[in-house]
Amino acid sequence: MTPVEGADGTDGEDGGDFSLFIETAAADSPHFQMNASGGKGGDGKAGLSSDTKGGDGGNGGCGGNVKLLYGHPYLKLVAELRNIYQDEDEDDKVKKLIGILEENPDVALLEPFRQKLKDSASPETADVVIQEMTSRLIVLADGWKSQALASTDVSGGMYGTYGEGVVNGNNGKSGERGMFHIMPVGSAAQLANMQEEFFFPWIHPVQCQMLFEKARLRYFCLEPSDREAVAETMVYFKRLQQKTSPFEHMQAGSTLEKLWSKYEQRIAAAGSVPIFKDLHRKTVLYLDRLSQGLDYYGYKYNHVPVVSFDFCREQLDALIANFKTIQEEYALQLEALQDVTERNLRWPRPDARRSLR
Repeated sequence: MTPVEGADGTDGEDGGDFSLFIETAAADSPHFQMNASGGKGGDGKAGLSSDTKGGDGGNGGCGGNVKLLYGHPYLKLVAELRNIYQDEDEDDKVKKLIGILEENPDVALLEPFRQKLKDSASPETADVVIQEMTSRLIVLADGWKSQALASTDVSGGMYGTYGEGVVNGNNGKSGERGMFHIMPVGSAAQLANMQEEFFFPWIHPVQCQMLFEKARLRYFCLEPSDREAVAETMVYFKRLQQKTSPFEHMQAGSTLEKLWSKYEQRIAAAGSVPIFKDLHRKTVLYLDRLSQGLDYYGYKYNHVPVVSFDFCREQLDALIANFKTIQEEYALQLEALQDVTERNLRWPRPDARRSLR
């Protein structure tokens, strides 16, 4: 019988790179798990006769690199509290704090602070309440972060074991552990000053344009007496304002400008910064009109415009037509993104890690 050495085990696959942005996470705990672990190396095979060498075990795949940016409601509340704390108008400080406590739906958590402010609605009490609330909210938000870390696996793959023979094969090597970068976000300033190790383009211009047109169409058709519809329309615009606010005052040469310019091609979003700035400007304008009880054009609702029905219909048709334009742009962006992805697969980045024997 011709001696046949045992076959070597195959190497496990690398976990790959994964980036996730959660605009507003659930306050209690992460309702997800992320697995970017490396694959297990294959086991070497035994020799097919008594005088042959066993196969070597395969190497485990490297763990993936995961980046998580998430907006936590408690951290957003902390950012608002800090702004109130810096307010020099003492009476205004108390009013704003009462407003936040009344609007926030987390009744059980905030009730002790509400009661303390009711007992003594003074600027001094407001400062104490802000400090105590901030400390409590940060502790709870840190707990969420710890759970997210525990729910994410970036471990390297197990090595494959050797095959037996007259001379045994060698075990493979375990894959390297990947990296998990997690960054909680409470304000736009944090996104604007992000370090590169945490950075990835977290929004896409087409996504923001679609949201803007949806909000604008709702505003155009809004019935002012429908409070629920008014509130929902404001939510759309506020979401868009939060998404685009990091770009509002972005300057050439700033940290955000450098990083966004470096990475925007990876999501086929070249030249997106002017789009974000324009959307932010328009969003602030519409929010201001909504908050003043004005209509889509900035007039009071009892204002009677001297325009024809045809003019109004043309305006509505133009709004609806925008969705087709954006959809076509989105299709082009997807096609460009597919091209970028295929090129990356053919020519891996030079910093890509490999399993080595």
